[in-house]
Amino acid sequence: MKKLLSLVLASVLALTLCACGDKVGKMLRNADVGDTVTFGTYEQDNNEENGKEAIEWTVLSKEENRVLLLSKYVIDCIPFNNELQEGIIWEDSSIREWLNSDFISTAFSEKEAAKIEETENVNDPVSDYRIPEMPSTKEKVFFISINEIYEYFPRDTDTVFREESIAFPTEYAKEKGVELRRDGAVMWWLRESTVDGRFGACADDLGKRFHRGREMDRTDVGIRPAMWLTIENK
Repeated sequence: MKKLLSLVLASVLALTLCACGDKVGKMLRNADVGDTVTFGTYEQDNNEENGKEAIEWTVLSKEENRVLLLSKYVIDCIPFNNELQEGIIWEDSSIREWLNSDFISTAFSEKEAAKIEETENVNDPVSDYRIPEMPSTKEKVFFISINEIYEYFPRDTDTVFREESIAFPTEYAKEKGVELRRDGAVMWWLRESTVDGRFGACADDLGKRFHRGREMDRTDVGIRPAMWLTIENK
């Protein structure tokens, strides 16, 4: 009897997981660029007693079998690198390690994490800011780059990017100490570090790119994780 009950429970669990997977796949197939989707969970309302909340993501790009997601809100504030050291680049940063270990294990189930593609990110030079070409990197979760800001948030004017590039923090990020700026918007890390390797590039609260960035060990700059998710076949 116990064996039969165990088999029944296992079957129910399997069906539940399949249904969950189908739901995510359907959501991603139906989403268009600019839409908001939910995937994974993270503490956001700063009330741990009611559990973690669903993470909202903006669809930045969509291809035949995958979508690029960027968190809609700044969900935390963590240094680009734990120590202020010259020569630190994205490849060596502590935030890259955190995103691909602690964040993944905290925000996603094993089944959800399996949907996140390992992506090869090309880290091109940015001549306007004297940022040289950096080594390409492979990771599941990352920050978007300065060049991707141009691609995904084209300028409305000569100086200001689309309004969607302006980000607001969750209550949890506020409690963690993210710096609130114009109208409650905040700065968030991008993938580059500046030529001397002491500053991390940021998107700012006005929809512009901050000229020098912020010292990479600052704890008041927000994070907006990005990732490619696989769209499963029907």
